[in-house]
Amino acid sequence: MAIETIASYRFIPGKDSQITTYGSPEEQTVAIHNSSMASVSLTFTTENTSVLRQIIISLQQIYQTLINTKTEIIQEDIYIDSFTNLRGECDEKSI
Repeated sequence: MAIETIASYRFIPGKDSQITTYGSPEEQTVAIHNSSMASVSLTFTTENTSVLRQIIISLQQIYQTLINTKTEIIQEDIYIDSFTNLRGECDEKSI
């Protein structure tokens, strides 16, 4: 499946952004909608799970970097646990 870039723009979700996921077992989409009614979505299939795996690993690294820049304790530790578990699963499957 070839994907072409139609437009490129910077999308910065805000605190009020909503995330939805939908699709069939073979094709899953995650969409982020911000308060300005703009949205961005990524669709993954059984053929590109390696890309999804790399995104999960990269998101965990980004999250770690961002949380380390904050002076206060982030109350969302539950999310980092989820990322850590997902990364562990991805690492196990790549072995």
